[in-house]
Amino acid sequence: MEITGKNLTATMEAYAGKIQQAKQPAPTDSEKEHTAVKGDTVNLSREAKEVAAIRQKLEDIPDIRDGKVAEIKEKIDAGTYDVNGQKAASNMLTESLINQIV
Repeated sequence: MEITGKNLTATMEAYAGKIQQAKQPAPTDSEKEHTAVKGDTVNLSREAKEVAAIRQKLEDIPDIRDGKVAEIKEKIDAGTYDVNGQKAASNMLTESLINQIV
């Protein structure tokens, strides 16, 4: 490899920098503490914290309500479970519209 012109200057400066670093004494533990690089930090707003808390509470709610399922099964077995078709259709449409908005 041939080092000429601009390459020569850049190479010499890099080499000189390495020599300077090697000559400097290693930092002590207390110096390391003062010059330590701090990592990135994240600060969440109050609203973001509230949203996170609400999401956690929603995740804790079971998808299937066992008590409600048992109650409906008993009514079906007894022949007393009455389905209101109008109400069921209305709830299905409402849920569909909500899902489209969200």
